[in-house]
Amino acid sequence: MPIFHVETSLPAPEGAARKLADALGALTESPPGHVWVRIVPCDPALYAENETDAPPESVWVRMILRALPAESALAALARASSERFAEAFGCPIDDVHVYFDPPAAGRIAFGGELVPRGS
Repeated sequence: MPIFHVETSLPAPEGAARKLADALGALTESPPGHVWVRIVPCDPALYAENETDAPPESVWVRMILRALPAESALAALARASSERFAEAFGCPIDDVHVYFDPPAAGRIAFGGELVPRGS
């Protein structure tokens, strides 16, 4: 049930959400329909970095997982998913920033049904 909320100041290529969902589904070994990707544009005029003039070109990924794996597996997932996002947006991996939400089990509901902890 990985969910990827993506905000970017880069233009999203045609079909990027679908391509990413398929690639991330394979990466996380998720069955069809269980990986969601939502891409939201961020107007470069609404984002800045201190002491710089050039508009930043970044991809921010908020990843929501049912449970967080061990740190080594989480690090591998961060690297592998960042590679997919960099490829999809045609940017250096250094411009991809991943944030892992707290475990979703017990905090997220689908169709009104809470996903229980330990599931």
